[in-house]
Amino acid sequence: MRKTYFTTMPNSSGAFLLASEIISRNGGNIVRASYNKAVDVHAFFLDIEASQSQILCITSELFALGYLPNVLIQSQVILLEFILIDVSGSIFPILKILDEYEINISYINSTENQSKYQHFKMGLVIQNSSTIKIILDRISAICEVRVIDYDSNEKTLDNTVFYLNFANEIKKKLSLSHKQTMQFIADSNRIMQQLDDNIESPQKTFKYIRKFADFILKYKGDGFSSHISKRQISEKVILHMIEPPCGSNIYILESHTKLLFIDSGFACFKDEMFELFYKLFPNFDSFKKSIWI
Repeated sequence: MRKTYFTTMPNSSGAFLLASEIISRNGGNIVRASYNKAVDVHAFFLDIEASQSQILCITSELFALGYLPNVLIQSQVILLEFILIDVSGSIFPILKILDEYEINISYINSTENQSKYQHFKMGLVIQNSSTIKIILDRISAICEVRVIDYDSNEKTLDNTVFYLNFANEIKKKLSLSHKQTMQFIADSNRIMQQLDDNIESPQKTFKYIRKFADFILKYKGDGFSSHISKRQISEKVILHMIEPPCGSNIYILESHTKLLFIDSGFACFKDEMFELFYKLFPNFDSFKKSIWI
């Protein structure tokens, strides 16, 4: 069997070696490895082929060493703008504060503007929201600081915690389970790796995924208002046509106590679809049902 591991191994020499030794010692084989420091300095993906018992041993050892996260890190990136006097070393006091709180910097942008001040934009990776106010208070005592909206035109992706930020965003929007979220992270990495191999920017793809999640959320529950029609196509067969607002049309052929589904819609709308089926067919449970994908 094959299993994908999403690890948060430390950014230090020997981390991959240690994981490889665990996998090899338990009889596993690494069939895919993906690590891109430019995208995420912590995220490391491994596809392993092994038996079920070997997978259990590998998982247990990696987990015991703290290499596998059992809780997604709730990180966020806050973009700040510092207005500094344009003199040598003016940024040093701010960097010392960030270092004191072990804050990672994901983005820096600064240019001269022919004035005595320099506008210094910096993206900070915050894993403990309680530290934000403390950091802002201390930096405000040194210079003027503004919290600004993230400008996607200046940066393609957040280069420090992309997978975790993106997965947590989709998890919240679509109410994904922990298992589904971890699978989503693994799938996102495969997409990223493929785009990277093709020398393509990932921004358009992940922007579309985010847009699609918003689209699904819009039509959940009361927003799921489908157009329904039917047509008698023969003496014994009625064709029911269901056109959900989110796409993925469904056709159902009804013949006495039999139903043949031509496609069945998106799985995320399962509850909405079943509610609809029971309205269309009051004796839905008693029908013999088949499906053609």
